[in-house]
Amino acid sequence: MRELCTGKIFIIMETNRELRLFVTLFVGGSAFLLVFIGVLFSFLDPELFREVYVQEDGFIENLTFLALLGISVLMFGRFLRLRNEKGKWFKLMLFLMGALALFGAGEEISWGQRILSTESPEFFLKHNAQGETNVHNMLVNEHKVNKIIFSKLLFIAVALYLLVFPLAYKRSAAFANVIDQLLGIPIPRAYQIGAFVGILLMTNVVTEGKGAELLEFGSCMVFLLIFLFPKNEAVYTSAKCQAAIEQEKKAAYVARRYVFNSTVKGV
Repeated sequence: MRELCTGKIFIIMETNRELRLFVTLFVGGSAFLLVFIGVLFSFLDPELFREVYVQEDGFIENLTFLALLGISVLMFGRFLRLRNEKGKWFKLMLFLMGALALFGAGEEISWGQRILSTESPEFFLKHNAQGETNVHNMLVNEHKVNKIIFSKLLFIAVALYLLVFPLAYKRSAAFANVIDQLLGIPIPRAYQIGAFVGILLMTNVVTEGKGAELLEFGSCMVFLLIFLFPKNEAVYTSAKCQAAIEQEKKAAYVARRYVFNSTVKGV
């Protein structure tokens, strides 16, 4: 049955609790640890914090890029696996979530401009606050698009997603049905919401003007966890994978019973 399922990694992730726990602790623990270290640096050595830890194309920014890229690959992978099973709106949302994460990843590294050492087109030199090839630093009436859209509006959208969606999903069967069957939007778990709040509180004490970089990194890591292990993750399992998962669980149960019975007989 395993051979029938193209997403073998999802079978392993679904049936192996130890692996799921390891991935959760690795991603979440890394996010908390690196944010905490950044907060300490912001107080103990502000110059090191600004010029090294959260600098452009630095360690934290590259990890943020990888987190967003990971979300993009995950959602595009689900889109491909479920393209023959789900409705058009479900597939459209998967594609849009993958595209949005890919856009964020590209913006994070200015679409590879500094890596490739390319010059910005004249339009961006004139209308971008940093003269870079990206959208979030564009100027509109002397105001950064980043502050207008990617800060205020995005913060409202994230607040609604993390607070309103989980509550409505739990309280309303109709809402849950729309989310699971029509749109396929991942719903965050309680510990993931708590992780986001914890990171938000930690980065809020940074006074060096770069706390937003830490918050951006921590948020992307938490969202990677949400998209990996949402409360409604079963909606992303294809029929073939589901059959394989059930067989894997049954085989694991039989194996455990065999070990238990052998132990009892031995006693």
